[in-house]
Amino acid sequence: MSDFKVFATAGEVYRFLLREFATILRLSWLPLLLVTLVQNVATVTLIGQHDLFENPFAFFVSPAAVAGWTIKILISVIGTTIAAVALHRVILFGDRHAGQFFYLHFGRTEWLFMLLPLAVSAVGAVMILALFLPVWIFLVLFPVSLAMIYLMVRFSLIFPVTVVKGRYDFAEVRAITRGQFWRLFALWLLAVFPAGMVYSGVQRLVVFGTLAVDPEQIAHTVIDTPTLLAMTVLQWVAKIVVGALGVAVLSYSYKALSGRAPDEVLTPQG
Repeated sequence: MSDFKVFATAGEVYRFLLREFATILRLSWLPLLLVTLVQNVATVTLIGQHDLFENPFAFFVSPAAVAGWTIKILISVIGTTIAAVALHRVILFGDRHAGQFFYLHFGRTEWLFMLLPLAVSAVGAVMILALFLPVWIFLVLFPVSLAMIYLMVRFSLIFPVTVVKGRYDFAEVRAITRGQFWRLFALWLLAVFPAGMVYSGVQRLVVFGTLAVDPEQIAHTVIDTPTLLAMTVLQWVAKIVVGALGVAVLSYSYKALSGRAPDEVLTPQG
């Protein structure tokens, strides 16, 4: 079993963000900008008029809400996939696509990459809708949710493996992550949680002008156009930063657990 050091790997993750930020921005700004714009337009025009918590069945009876959520999920997965595969190739192969400032490549690897989060999104949607069923369903959903978290962390390295091999290889992922769940989980917390907290704080400052916000204030907040534009820019920047951190967690974890050095350049096998 390879020696997997959580703090050392977290250091590599943040060094990648700082060292390669120009490359990260160049390869991911366009797909993630399109994701952000389409998501916000769909939310405002199709979903915003439906409150699923006040009316749990609004999703089913409103074609606009169904269309809005479908568009949001599909565009999010497609755009994120384009950026994520490109950044995986930077870390794994040293392939920076020099000279490309409008990157929107989508090939076989991207198709394979995309199918996995779509499957997870489908399961997640079913579980969310199940929350509106009788309370006893929670007794089933809670252990299922824990099992999903375990499986998602344990098999998360299927993404860099797919980029390297051009195919799925769950057997390799299962082998190299055996006994490493808590280390991988800790790495995700160290690498992504701080960025999420910063984003949440800045978002509150943009929308409410303060970090301390009570639920009643949130319920009665009306977002004007300038605030919506500011939030769009903030979401776009957050997607770029958090996306790069997530890719770095996956790629550097894969290198560490497969016995490779952080700066080792791999050869595509697929």
